[in-house]
Amino acid sequence: MRKPIYKFIILLAVSLQVVSCGLLDWDLDSDGSIIVSSMRIKYDTVYVMIGDTVPLQMSFQPDTVNLKDIFIQSSDPGIVWVDTVRNRLEAVGTGWAMVRVESVSARLKDSCAVYVMPNWKVREEGYLYETVFYAHVTKDGYPVASNLLVAAFVGNECRGVAMPQSFHGVSYTLFRVGSDVLSQGTVPDLPPDDEDEGETVTPGENEYVIDDGEDDKDFEEGDGSGELLRQQIEFRCYDRNNYQMYRCPVRVPFDGETHGNLSNLYEIKF
Repeated sequence: MRKPIYKFIILLAVSLQVVSCGLLDWDLDSDGSIIVSSMRIKYDTVYVMIGDTVPLQMSFQPDTVNLKDIFIQSSDPGIVWVDTVRNRLEAVGTGWAMVRVESVSARLKDSCAVYVMPNWKVREEGYLYETVFYAHVTKDGYPVASNLLVAAFVGNECRGVAMPQSFHGVSYTLFRVGSDVLSQGTVPDLPPDDEDEGETVTPGENEYVIDDGEDDKDFEEGDGSGELLRQQIEFRCYDRNNYQMYRCPVRVPFDGETHGNLSNLYEIKF
């Protein structure tokens, strides 16, 4: 009779030791299934182009949780529509929307902001002037991959899309950036880490709004066309795989000139 009791005591002691070491850091539901202790959406902010779909990537702790079902809700179905069958987001309109998720197990909650961008394309009727760039474009020190889309903007309007080129073994990216007016004066570059210098991204009325805390009093109104006489060209990079958008800190005045050449390419770094 003593041996079974000793075995039970030893087994109980081992079990208590495992729990005290944190190796069994989860609870069981009444049916024996493991209850979720934490749940997170992969991204805090998602950038996507209208017409695209984004799989909602979730992480659960512990990984062995039985029930990973979730409830998904969009703050604006006219911008982001939720496909609850496939657990994915569909970009149906431009602007900002909040996506909120709640787990069936333990009723844990998380959310992420989704910005739906218009497709990056240049207007068909063209512009009066062009600023041209023969560029070498890199992301984190490496040439941009096929999943990265790069374009040039003036304000929030796409004015030129990257065109990969090759000439006699030299690979480069060509940008033809359009405008109806030329810049006046010069515009200083942003600091290298401009996003860490107080610049914030805030939701606007169906647009991407940059608020850097600076007054725009130095900008003059255009000739009725809505253009600014002092314009800045900004380069943006969209990662189609990770649904993120990056901005090059250097901005260039629209001068109607050509920047870079095949022997000395203009550097654009993200």
